[in-house]
Amino acid sequence: MKQEEALAWYDDLIARYETLLVLEDNKVAERAAREWVTEAEAALEAVFPPEHPCCRSFKQAMLPDEKMFLHDRIQISGLPGVLAAAKNMLKSGRLGSLAETIRAESCDELLDQADALLAKGHLAAAATIAGGSLESHLRHLINRHRLVVSGNGSISNYDAAISQARNQGTMTIYSAVDTKLVTGWGGIRNQAAHDPGAFSVSKQDVQRMIEGVRQFIARTP
Repeated sequence: MKQEEALAWYDDLIARYETLLVLEDNKVAERAAREWVTEAEAALEAVFPPEHPCCRSFKQAMLPDEKMFLHDRIQISGLPGVLAAAKNMLKSGRLGSLAETIRAESCDELLDQADALLAKGHLAAAATIAGGSLESHLRHLINRHRLVVSGNGSISNYDAAISQARNQGTMTIYSAVDTKLVTGWGGIRNQAAHDPGAFSVSKQDVQRMIEGVRQFIARTP
């Protein structure tokens, strides 16, 4: 996610918080509050690492009085203040680390380069760069969730560690369906990188790979 997209998301959440306060129907208010809290937490975790004070403050604000309706709890929780602080830190660059945002923007730039190379007919180069973006994102997921990788860092080894965690019930970072996609993209990337002269994947398939990687990164921040 790019910085300007995150800032717009935070602005939207802060504005929508005010609309929650005027809801009077209990069922509607509770459902809207749950949706808002879930989205707000996702917006924070899309930018900040789990141990960042903004993420910790958000979770701590929701701990007291768990028997209360969520709609009532968010009115005394100070959650909009957490989002406002996050927005200010992101906007001013005063984050403990901008690595998350920079990494996401770097992946986007690599995929844009892959699109440009594909348009010029450089299929192997486009597939190699798209694979590099995928590998970078998988490494980020591994580091973020503190998983142990066997062997050297690679698309297949990163995916193996993530699949092992999913199969053991430890955590599900992405689904088995995504694993099949990642495996296929990894195969295309290896063929392009190791033997570009014999690269036989069609332009349409490379295009699908680039778009698929872009969508995969967006849904597994």
